[in-house]
Amino acid sequence: MKKMIAVVLLLVLIVGGLAACGGTHDLVGTWSVEGGGSLSFTFNEDGTGVEAWGGSEGEAFTWSASSGNVTVEFEEWGTEVFSYTIDGDRLTLDDGEEELSFTRQ
Repeated sequence: MKKMIAVVLLLVLIVGGLAACGGTHDLVGTWSVEGGGSLSFTFNEDGTGVEAWGGSEGEAFTWSASSGNVTVEFEEWGTEVFSYTIDGDRLTLDDGEEELSFTRQ
């Protein structure tokens, strides 16, 4: 009986570990601001990204997300923390002063 419990617990840990390792974060992709602006964010799976304005090369950044917040660290501009929500292909970022909505491209 103890052996059976140990096997079941081991299987639960393995399945849980595989689920935690797999999958892509929901922020990964390119998001363009709604309303006709030219701002876009690209979040890469490796924790890097680019913010671009009007077709420019853009500003590179690193990012991480946890508990509904995304931390974006720009080399030149420093660190910004946004609360975020995703509803389908719509991303909303809020820095506490301004809220912007983006559409997944």
